[in-house]
Amino acid sequence: MQKEEIISIATKVSEGTATRAEMAAYIYHLDQVITEHPDWEALPEEEREQIGFEMRSFIREDIQGFKPIVLQPSRSIWPRIAVAASILMVCFAGLWIYKQEQDNYKNRFLANDLGPGKNSAILTLTNGRKIKLSDQLNGELAKEAGIKISKTTDGQLLYELQPSSATGKISTPVYHTLTTSNGETYQLRLPDGTLVVLNAASSLTFATAPDERGARKVSLSGEGYFEVFKDKQHPFIVKSGTQEVKVLGTHFNINSYKDDGNIKTTLVEGIIGVSAIAPNADKSSIAKLTILKPDQEAVFNGKDFKVKTVDPEFALAWKNGKFVFQDERLELIMKQISRWYNVKVEYEDEDEALKDIAIGGSISRFSKLSKVLSKLELTGLAKFKLEANKIIVLK
Repeated sequence: MQKEEIISIATKVSEGTATRAEMAAYIYHLDQVITEHPDWEALPEEEREQIGFEMRSFIREDIQGFKPIVLQPSRSIWPRIAVAASILMVCFAGLWIYKQEQDNYKNRFLANDLGPGKNSAILTLTNGRKIKLSDQLNGELAKEAGIKISKTTDGQLLYELQPSSATGKISTPVYHTLTTSNGETYQLRLPDGTLVVLNAASSLTFATAPDERGARKVSLSGEGYFEVFKDKQHPFIVKSGTQEVKVLGTHFNINSYKDDGNIKTTLVEGIIGVSAIAPNADKSSIAKLTILKPDQEAVFNGKDFKVKTVDPEFALAWKNGKFVFQDERLELIMKQISRWYNVKVEYEDEDEALKDIAIGGSISRFSKLSKVLSKLELTGLAKFKLEANKIIVLK
C-alpha cells in the first residue's frame, strides 16, 4: 500500500465514509501501531475494547466471510473510531516512512556490507623473505643475527635476544620491515623491549640492535603507537618523512600518513624532542627542535611545528579499538574508514564543501561498516551509499 492510499483511506475512515474493505485494509495494523500510541491509551478501557471488537468483526467478515454480531458500528462509537483512525493515520504514516528508510538502508548498505580490519601483517627479513603473519602458527618463525622471532598467542610479533647474545652485542645489526595493508593492524615487541602497534596501511623498518653510534633507529610510514623501553645509553629515534622524534623512554603516537598532509605526534607520558630534518642535507642536520610534554601534540606541515594541548585518548582511540572524532573534517574521517575497512571513497560531484564538514562522535572499530556509516548519518550532515568495495558520500 502506497503512502497516498493510506492517507486517502484514513481520511475516509475518520469521516465515516470508508467501505468495509477499506476499513479492513487500514485497521489491519491496529494491534501493531495504534495500541502503542498515548492517545489510544487515554481512551477508557471499555471504549477501546468496543472499538477493537467492532473493527475486528469487519476484518473477519471481509477475510473469512464471518458475519459479525454487530452489523454496523453504533452512531455513538463512530466518533471514537474516527479518533482511532486519525491516530492510526499519523502512526501508520510514520511506520511507512520508517519502512521506506529501512528499505533504503538495505539498498544502500547491507548488500555490500564489510567487516572490520583484522590482526595481520607481513614481516620482511634482510634476505627478502616475506612472512605473512596471519598464515603462521604461534611459536618460532625465524632466527637471524642472534635474534629469535616468534608469534605469540595474543597476536604479537616478539623479538628476543638468544642466550648466546645476552650481552646485546651483535656485530652486524640487520634490518627488518613490518608492513600492514588496508584493513590490518599488528603489534611488535622489539629486541630492546619497546612495544610498537601499527595501524592499517603502515610500515616500520627497524634494526635488530643499536647502530654504531648506539642509537636505536626505526623508520615509520603511516601510524604507530610506541611504548619505548627506557635506556639512557641508547636513545630511541623515530624517523617519519622529514620528521625525527628522539626519546629515551616514553609513550607516544605518530600519525604520518602522506595523504593526510600533516604529521601529528602526540605525547602520552615522558618527554620527547621533535625535529624537522633540513631538506637536501645530511639526515643529522636539524632544522627545528620542539620539546613536547605529556598531553601535548605537535602538528608538522613540512615547514613548521604547531604545538597544542590535547586529550591523548583521541589520538590513541584507534589503538584502543575505537573511532573517536572531535569536530574532525569528514575527508579525514573517511580516510580512516577507508584504511580500516579496505574500501575506496568517492564524493558526489567531488563536492569540496562536503569534505570540509566537521563531525564529532565515537563508535567501535569492530563494528560492521554499515553501522559506522549509519551512525555518521545521524548527524544529518551527510549520507552514504555502499557499493562493491566503494563508499559514495552524498549530500
